[in-house]
Amino acid sequence: MGITAEVVIADAFVWDNFAGLLNPLASAYASSDGKQISTAGQDRYCNASFWIPNIAPTGYSIQGKWGFMTSFPFNMCGHGFVTGPWKGDPSLHVKTLIEAGGPVGVTMFFITAPSKWGAFPEECKDIAEIPTTSSSFDFYAATTSTLMFQVYFAQTGGDPLNTILIEDEEAGLPMIVHSAIVGFIAAAICIGCSVLAGLTLRKLPTWTTFAAAILWYEGAAALVRATINIMAHPPNGPLFYTGVDFTTDLYLSVAVKPLGVPTTLLTSLVWLKFTLIRSKPPVAVDIAIVLFSLAVTGVVFWASLQYPVTFVDNGILVGGITAKTQDAKRLQLRWCATFESICVAIFLLGNILWLAKLSTVAKTSPALAKVAAKCLKIMCVQLVALALILLCDIAGIENVETMLGPFCDIHGKVKYTFVKAMFLVEPLAEAVLGFSQVWAVRELASSSSSSSSSSSSSSSSSSSSSSSGIV
Repeated sequence: MGITAEVVIADAFVWDNFAGLLNPLASAYASSDGKQISTAGQDRYCNASFWIPNIAPTGYSIQGKWGFMTSFPFNMCGHGFVTGPWKGDPSLHVKTLIEAGGPVGVTMFFITAPSKWGAFPEECKDIAEIPTTSSSFDFYAATTSTLMFQVYFAQTGGDPLNTILIEDEEAGLPMIVHSAIVGFIAAAICIGCSVLAGLTLRKLPTWTTFAAAILWYEGAAALVRATINIMAHPPNGPLFYTGVDFTTDLYLSVAVKPLGVPTTLLTSLVWLKFTLIRSKPPVAVDIAIVLFSLAVTGVVFWASLQYPVTFVDNGILVGGITAKTQDAKRLQLRWCATFESICVAIFLLGNILWLAKLSTVAKTSPALAKVAAKCLKIMCVQLVALALILLCDIAGIENVETMLGPFCDIHGKVKYTFVKAMFLVEPLAEAVLGFSQVWAVRELASSSSSSSSSSSSSSSSSSSSSSSGIV
């Protein structure tokens, strides 16, 4: 880009005595609890044709200059939390600045992940007239005694900065690229999972079994995972503009995790049922399994949504953006880790007992012994995936500050911590977990089909009944 220009503050919140930033937002422009900006507040602080003549200093002009903003116009005007985007348009606050002021470009300074937020509609939707960029408040605070404040004091002191070179910054881009690569690989695994589920469904003699339910669910869930990984590639994406706004991204960032819970739990409970109950179990047992699986799934979905819901409801005006974000994330991780631990315990119990029974029956059937060996390998893959997902949450609870912290250190270098690396691996673990569920059902369906077609003796009949418990 390489533009040299005079820089000015283009942020009404800063010019209004740092309203909401260092000082409380006036009650006339906030909700009754003070947590949200009101529509009246948005009309005041987001409309450049109002705030330039009424809030900015006398003689203020941004014509032909470069504007610096805090993250507040992005958050309060573009996102809006509960209030929503100003007049329903996430980038209208920038559009009015272009129309009323005529800047040559704007830069928004963020505390956490500026490289990520630069690809959101709140910064650049439908804006082609000028470049809109994002940068790190923390980096420039550490290296140049807060660049934004330098501009502010220079401007209020009548000695504007004229020689700042605005350039594209790599900053945390490598971390977003890594997240995108992981997202595309996870999406490929998910698409393969969906295809495998469809092919396996065709082999089932009936679609009114738990096996069919698992395949239908995982086939659909895999497509949802693939879409999210391509569009948002959590945890650090998106890499490019997709039109997904900040609110939607908050929900997409937590939507993948609970998708693997239903089938993991259902498979484990079904195998546990056929291990502990030798004869045909009553229908009430199947109903209990379904209801319990749905209940736990519902709680995990609820727990996952606590981060975006709590974050949006609490806003950032009371308590500060960093503290509120961390509190919301920590609450979500604690709930998820609790119920994921329950799922892992049931998974281990059901799978170990089922494999023990299968290995006993397999002594009289080489074919069933082969199936048992394959199932053991699949169970190991599933256990590793589940352990990684659970470890991510446990590590996140203890290191929320690091997990949600800046992508780069104060020197502008990308910093990978253990918890950031773990959450980069999580999308792959979730994709592999879903694929392994379909793989396990396919192996059982194949063994059941071949065993049933060749059952000419009592041992073959016994083999068939044991291997087709879930099918």
